[in-house]
Amino acid sequence: MTKFPFTWLALGAGLLIALMLLGAQATPDGGPLPLLTQLILAEFGFILNVIGAWSGLQRLQRDGMQWSMVSATVGCIVIAVVLGLMGVALFPDAGAVAPAQ
Repeated sequence: MTKFPFTWLALGAGLLIALMLLGAQATPDGGPLPLLTQLILAEFGFILNVIGAWSGLQRLQRDGMQWSMVSATVGCIVIAVVLGLMGVALFPDAGAVAPAQ
């Protein structure tokens, strides 16, 4: 019996979370999801995909080069970056620099 790699599970869950966050963008009236819920989802998806990428790298080192695992690992890295950026973008003044006084 073969084990289902965690990397694929993390990739699928991260993709679903990213799509859910894209559909729940904040609107002036509050949007479909509260801001704190969106932040928690983005953070959870980010951490899940970082662990998935780490797991994929460990599996690649142990079992050798497998293109399906390489693609899942790269996908986890990409989704982790996207979810991290989406989480930072949810802050009201993300990237704003305070003027020098």
